[in-house]
Amino acid sequence: MRLISIISAILFATATMWAQTYVVFRLTDGSVKRYPISAVDSLAFNGLDAKALHGHKCVDMGLSVNWAPVNLDVNKATFEAESPEAWGSYAGWGDPTGKMTSDDNDDYLGYTPPANICGSPNDIARVYWGGAWRLPTYEEFMEFTEDNDMCQRKWTTLNNHHGYNITGPNGNSIFMPAAGFFFKDFSTPTTPADLDVDGGYWTGESFIATDYKARGRYLFFLKDYFGLVFDTRAYRQSVRPCIQKEAMVRYNSDQCTFIPIDMIERITFE
Repeated sequence: MRLISIISAILFATATMWAQTYVVFRLTDGSVKRYPISAVDSLAFNGLDAKALHGHKCVDMGLSVNWAPVNLDVNKATFEAESPEAWGSYAGWGDPTGKMTSDDNDDYLGYTPPANICGSPNDIARVYWGGAWRLPTYEEFMEFTEDNDMCQRKWTTLNNHHGYNITGPNGNSIFMPAAGFFFKDFSTPTTPADLDVDGGYWTGESFIATDYKARGRYLFFLKDYFGLVFDTRAYRQSVRPCIQKEAMVRYNSDQCTFIPIDMIERITFE
């Protein structure tokens, strides 16, 4: 495993680092990050300290990212749904406020939106939860599906709310309620359509459909279906934040930088 190789390299290098001046991260994209050893306070993996989590909790399911145990709720002081089964807020794709109600696809970041808004100023999870939280990618949600054979899915009921319990390879799990969605012709202004029947959870990615219109990609499920689909960005539906597994470098006493573990090719001391 790459993580084991990284840690082994650190342990080996530490034995001789007294003669070196920099800790160097060489990344898979060819870039290099250097930090003076005299300024580095600590190195940690997962990046899940208070600065990254920003007051929120996460669940490590043994997957590529860690997951929030609840939906995002812009109307709560903590911006968290009250409990795992709570529906939380409904937002259109690319709406960082969670307040837009337009049913026009192009009102959500225009006719040609970015292909990926994860971690950007248009990412509602990053805007409300802060830290290293963000919308998941298509591939990260795919880890939940039968196609990847990594997780177990069970349609169940939690405190009278239907949804899926997703269990990761390490046995840890999260519950995703079937919160329905808002959209013209399907819902009323105050009651979502398909409440307790289906769930839609946005990724941060768009997709150019066969009609050349950019749609939003999302996880969609019913009792008898669970998969990734795409549709109008004007659907107002659920958001489940995730947080990258990262290497954290803390330096100069109060500064941090986070580097995705899957981007690290090698760590050396030079």
